[in-house]
Amino acid sequence: MRLVDLLRSIDLAAVTAERLVAILQVLSESDGGYTPMMKRGRTESIRPREASERYGPEAVRALQRYAQDEFDYYARCKRAAILWDWITGVAVELIEQRFSPNPFQGRIQQGDIRRFADATRFHLRSAHQILRVLFIEEGPDEQAMEALLHRLETGVPAEALGLLDLPTPLSRGEYLALFSSGIDALHKVWVMPPDDLARIIGPEHADDILKTKSDLVTEKGEGENSTRAA
Repeated sequence: MRLVDLLRSIDLAAVTAERLVAILQVLSESDGGYTPMMKRGRTESIRPREASERYGPEAVRALQRYAQDEFDYYARCKRAAILWDWITGVAVELIEQRFSPNPFQGRIQQGDIRRFADATRFHLRSAHQILRVLFIEEGPDEQAMEALLHRLETGVPAEALGLLDLPTPLSRGEYLALFSSGIDALHKVWVMPPDDLARIIGPEHADDILKTKSDLVTEKGEGENSTRAA
């Protein structure tokens, strides 16, 4: 009901799939999870500005709803900003550094990032279904939502989702390394020089991918030969 009430109060035409990630931080389930915060001083007061830079001011205003106190609000903004960086491919080390006030209080670690992403992903599809039922013509479409679910799961930007079709699963860092090298689709991996591929993702994964490529070429050749024989 909190989500329904919130959706009725905002401009749904401006609700992108990414902004829905921010809005979901208002849910009681999101508030009930642990968000590392430094509650001494004003260090965390920067979080609304960080969230606004990523999602826009209206989405951040929505995060004020139902907040019990300012730190509840700051925590929502902090989670939202962290998730934006996660789904746009910012390195985990940089996210940890950016959102950790100091090594002892409010420190963000990779496990926190994954926990925020998994919790949001868990509620995202239901939230989208509610949005489409109540406001049929508004909000992001199914394709955008599917892409966002994959981005929350893997932490890669939309432009790099084609790399998830690789036959050998890679780490987030390896996908991002390929993407930063200008490789954003499966066919671009196939034409890479083997040495370059091994340098970027390591020789073991490169060998697995090249073996799969070789197998595919062999299967294609055998299929063409069978067709000619027939």
